[in-house]
This record gives sequence, C-alpha cells and structure tokens, in this order.
Amino acid sequence: IHNLKLKTACLENEEFITDLHVSDWSETQKQKLQAAHEKGSELLQSCESGTKWNLTAAYDIQKLMRVCGLEMSVRELYKPEDKAQFMEVIQVKKDLQELKQNRNKTRVVSFTTMIDNSIAKVEKVEEELRRSQLDATQLAQVPKKTLEQIEAIMNVTQIQAALASTDDQIKTQLQALDKTNAIQNVAMHDGEMQVAEEQMWTKIQLQERLIDLIKDKFRLIGKCEDENAPFKKIYEVQKQANQETSQMKDAKRRL
Repeated sequence: IHNLKLKTACLENEEFITDLHVSDWSETQKQKLQAAHEKGSELLQSCESGTKWNLTAAYDIQKLMRVCGLEMSVRELYKPEDKAQFMEVIQVKKDLQELKQNRNKTRVVSFTTMIDNSIAKVEKVEEELRRSQLDATQLAQVPKKTLEQIEAIMNVTQIQAALASTDDQIKTQLQALDKTNAIQNVAMHDGEMQVAEEQMWTKIQLQERLIDLIKDKFRLIGKCEDENAPFKKIYEVQKQANQETSQMKDAKRRL
C-alpha cells in the first residue's frame, strides 16, 4: 500500500510538471527569458567590439602623463615610506596658544573667540595629517603673517600703560611744588627773603618742567588714539553684536 501511494504521488507530480511546461505561463516566462538572453548577447557583443583589449600596452603611464598634463610620476605620487610632515602645523597651534595667554586678548577688540576657533580648526588639520603622508610645511606658512599681525595688534600700547611713567613724574613734580611752597611760606613768615626768593625760582623751574610733562602727556594720548583708531569700527561692530545677542537672549527668556 505504501509503494502504491508513492507511485501515485510521483505520477501526479509528473503530470503537474508536464502541464506546467506546456501552459501559457511557462511559455510567457520562456519568451521573457529568451529576450533577456538575446539582450545580454547584444550587450556582450557591443562591449567586445568596442573595446581594445590591448589597452594596457597601447596606453602606458608615460602617455597618460602627457595626455593629462601630469607633472609628477607615479613613484612621486605614492611613496609608502613617506611620512607626514606636520611639525610646522603644531608650531602654529603653539603660537595660537601663546596668543591665548596674551594679557591684551580681551581689550577693546576681543580676540578670544577667534583664537579658540582657530585652535580647534588647527587641531582638526593636525588629526587628519597624522593619518596621511602629506607635507604640511607650506600649509603652515599661510597663517603665519596673519598671526604676526594679530600679535602686533594685540600689543598696541594701551593709553594707561603709555601714561604711567608721565603720570608718576607729574605726581613727583606736584609733590615738589607743595614742598617748595611750604618752605617759601615759612621763610616769608620768618623774614628770610633770600630763602623765599630761592624757593620762588625753584617753583618756576618745577612749573616749567610740569608744563613740559603735561605737553608730553597730551602727545602720548594722541599717539595712542592714532594707534587704536583702526579698532574703533571693529569695537562698534562687536558692541552692536553683543547688544543684539543680549536682546535675543532676553526675548527667548520672556517666551
């Protein structure tokens, strides 16, 4: 009985496969498959007829360099033994870090944000260079002049520092005048007219020196104002930007 059931199942399967081969569905699939084979043959024939299989011999590296206008050879373009050169970039980062320590970085014109952003960008460049074979010597020269100018700008003489010595001298002269006045008053009170006259001449000399110091002070003020004049516009822009930023923050707080 078991064998009869198996034989019956095989016969039924055979009839099903036979019907499948002669059905409309199988004929449609055959046509589509045949069309795909024909299209593939056409593509293969087109590729074979349009390709020069001796391309490597006919088009060598030298011809490639001539046609493309290349100046460096393959050997120059890739040297496994080449090491990345980025010490100059590290020096740029050190220069920026030194500028960050400059006592004048937050003067009327603030360089703090610019320095912090620059350090972050240089660190990213350094990170990429460490994974490469590139020579960054020339790249590091690009910001050199700018950094020198920034340092010079940051070190422009502040008016308080410029006037410190002159103010001390003026203070000393005023103290000397007060002392001379006191001596002269005592001499006049005691009837020592010669001493009083001598003190008068001393007062004249002190006052002449005081006038010179005041003139020098105004000269230094003018010089410092001229040095700092280029930053006035930048300061106004920063001031306005800070005000607008504060207004936006206040508006968000109110919301």
